[in-house]
Parts: sequence; structure tokens; C-alpha cells
Amino acid sequence: MPPPRALLILVSGLLAAACLPAAGGPVSATIEARRKPDRPAKTYVAVGVADLLGDAAAAVEPPALSPYGGLMSRQLGATGCFRVARDGGRWWLIDPDGHPLIRMALNSVYRRVTGGDPDTPRPDLPPRYADTEGRVWAAETVDVLRQLGFNGLGRWSEHDPFTAGGSRLPYTSSLGFMADFGAQLGVTYAKYGHAGYRDKNIPVFHPDFPAFCDDYARRAVAELKDDPWLVGHYTDNEMPIPRKLLAITLGLDPADDALKYNRAEAWRWLRARRGDDVRAQDASTQDGEAWIGHVYHRYYELTAGALRKHDPNHLVLGSRLHGAGPKIPSAVAAAGAHLDVVSINTYGYWQPPDDLLTMWAATTDRPFVISEFCIKGADSDLDNTDGAGWIVPTQRDRGLWYQNFTLKLLESRQCVGWDYFKYRDDLDVNKGVFTVDFKPHADFAAAARELHESAYAVIERLDRTAPDRGGESR
Repeated sequence: MPPPRALLILVSGLLAAACLPAAGGPVSATIEARRKPDRPAKTYVAVGVADLLGDAAAAVEPPALSPYGGLMSRQLGATGCFRVARDGGRWWLIDPDGHPLIRMALNSVYRRVTGGDPDTPRPDLPPRYADTEGRVWAAETVDVLRQLGFNGLGRWSEHDPFTAGGSRLPYTSSLGFMADFGAQLGVTYAKYGHAGYRDKNIPVFHPDFPAFCDDYARRAVAELKDDPWLVGHYTDNEMPIPRKLLAITLGLDPADDALKYNRAEAWRWLRARRGDDVRAQDASTQDGEAWIGHVYHRYYELTAGALRKHDPNHLVLGSRLHGAGPKIPSAVAAAGAHLDVVSINTYGYWQPPDDLLTMWAATTDRPFVISEFCIKGADSDLDNTDGAGWIVPTQRDRGLWYQNFTLKLLESRQCVGWDYFKYRDDLDVNKGVFTVDFKPHADFAAAARELHESAYAVIERLDRTAPDRGGESR
């Protein structure tokens, strides 16, 4: 049997052999990237840590960190739980001991293998990882992720082995208020990555939803509410926000027992806004956007309220806005009005666009976390057609893209971190920091480690001349 720290030794050797230039050297590059394998490649520029820090990059050393990953050099008030606070104009995640940090986490940290055709044979787990509680896997995984500078587990992660073995990383819950309620009503169906909803309507105005939220939250947090390692709760995943939601809702079948309440509320709301004689075709683009805000205010008010009632200790992170959602100011404003941190999934962008970052800052005075994004490498010999995410030629290019993307996030003083998707590759898609057999993609992992270890030096450089706008917390 391999020694307990075999994976850590393997990772150290692979990273030492990674083909990144030395710290402080030029790492910016032009990269030929594709949105899909069958799309033409276009040339993009990726800016790396050394481009931003220059010669100082070579002198950056990893900062001293608390067990939760917070900066030991700063103290902003311990509460025993994670919270967010704005200090010096920048939002931070604050660990239970009062130390600020930027979340640099991974989604889907689990042992099972996903992707591929359902009939494709699944590789066996290494024997030392196959025990029921998974303690050896959890202990080695914590060591390796910490070595790479990751400081958290994101949605869909396998939490029990980390708790059972005492090898901990801060984590988030993966709740599904609306997904479960919609399934109970029979309006959901399976889609890639998330639940689909009939007529793209979440039954948020159903009279049973408030009581459902209260009971769901009570049961969901019963064993979590006192755990200091829990950062907070994701309430759902990628619910639909079509721009034509108002028109769709006004046209719902009044005999649909599950969605008729949405239709009734849409007509009541539109008549109150535009008069009793208004017709569906009279609704304007502005009406449509305002209706989206109305729907999502209701959703976030009920779910966040239920969670805070039954778990006042932890952050409410929301439903991971995706697709059109992050581009619609009323949706972002609704999230910001009720959440502690607005969670946003971003695909299709080479880096977070300035216009969206500006809109998010203007629309809500709450911090945000990028809760899902990924990059794929063509040199992995995997199909790479499944799911979202750019495709670049090599693992080194993946690493440069990761630095470029996250450096742009660090420019925004609203961003308190990110959850990269994902821990390991699928059978057919190169999304992971690690391969299916738990080995790191060395060049990608080395670039991620450099970014993580330099993140606070980057923030110091970015904020050095910024004005202090005071502080607040939640």
C-alpha cells in the first residue's frame, strides 16, 4: 500500500517539473482559444502575476495563514463564524478567528467519476481511497489543496470524509429550495447541470412556498448551524431568468395548478403598474425587467429569511445567477437586497467584463463571489464538447488563463473570491485541476499556486493608492 502522503509527494514532484517560467519572469501570452471545439480559434491576451507585480513577483512569499485560510497579519474581529466585511473600501471574507481572506476554492471535490456515456466503465478508486469514510483521501486532499493555495470546498463537494477524519477546509452547503419545491409540484425536469422548470417559471408565488422554505431550512441546517468551518449556504443552482419572463408568465395556462399563482400575480402586478386595461402586448422591456426583479425579490426574501431564522450564524450565498441573470440589473439588485454575498456563475467571457463589474457595483452594495467558471485544454486528449468553458491548446495556457481571469476579479473590490469548476476531470472533459486518476495537471496547478500565493500582494498593489471608504460588515 502506498504511504499515506503518496499523493502529496507526487504533487510536489510534478509541480517541480512544471513548465512555467520562474516567478518574476514574463508570463503574459497570446493564446489561441475556442469557445467550442468546432468554433474557429481567436487570439486573446492573458496577463499573469509577473506582468502585474513585475520584478517584485520573485520576492513574494506565501503569507502566514490561519487554519481557515485567513491572513494572520490582519485582525478584523472574531465572531466564531465566517462573515463578510468591507475594510478600506474592499470587501473581504472574514474567517471565524477574525482574519480576512479571499476565497480561492474548488467545486465538486468528491471521489466519484462523472461525465462520459452512461455505459462507459468507471475507473476503480485507488484502494486507499475506497474506504467508506474516505478519511485517507480527505487527509491527502487537504494537504494537496493547501499546498496549491486552495482554501475552500465549493458546491457538490463530498463533505463527510473531511469531517469524519478531522482534515478540514472551509466549505459551503448545496441546498435546493426551489428545485425540491418544484419537483414536489411536478414542474421540474432534468437539464445539464441544473433543474429545468416548466415554462421557465419558478413557482415562487405558490401559497405553499413560504411554509416549505421554513421547513426545508429547519431540516437542512440542523446539523450545520454550529459548524465554524461552514462558510454559508447556496440556496439553489442556476434557476431560469429569461428576459421574456413576463410575457411567458402572463400567457401561462390558468388551469395549471402549480403555476397559476405566478400568472395571477403577474397580471395583478402589471395592472397595478400600468392600469386595469393593460394587455400582455403592452408590457414594455422596462416592465419585463422590473418583473424579473419582483420574482427574484420574492425568492430571495423567502429563502434567505428562512435560513437566517434557523441558522443566524452563516452567510446566505444565493442561487448562483447564470446565463442572462448576471446581465439583468433587477436580478442582481434583488439578490443584493437579501443576500450576504451574491453568487454568480460566469461562462463565455475571456475575463470578467468591465461593463458587468461596473453594473454589479452600481446595482448592489454587496460583495460577490464567482461560484463557477472553468477552462479546458486541448492537449488532454479528451472530447471537451460537453458543458461550458473555453478551450485553449495546453495546460500551460489553462494556467495563464486562470491567472488572467482571477487577476481581473481581484481588481474588483466587491469580489470576495471564487469557486473554480472543478476538482477533477470528467471522463470526457478537461475541466479539473486534477486528472481522473487524482494527478494534478502540473502546469495548470503550478500557475494556480503562483496566483494564490501572490493574491494578497496583488491586492496590496492594486489598493495602495485607493481611497478608504470606511467599513461595514454582515
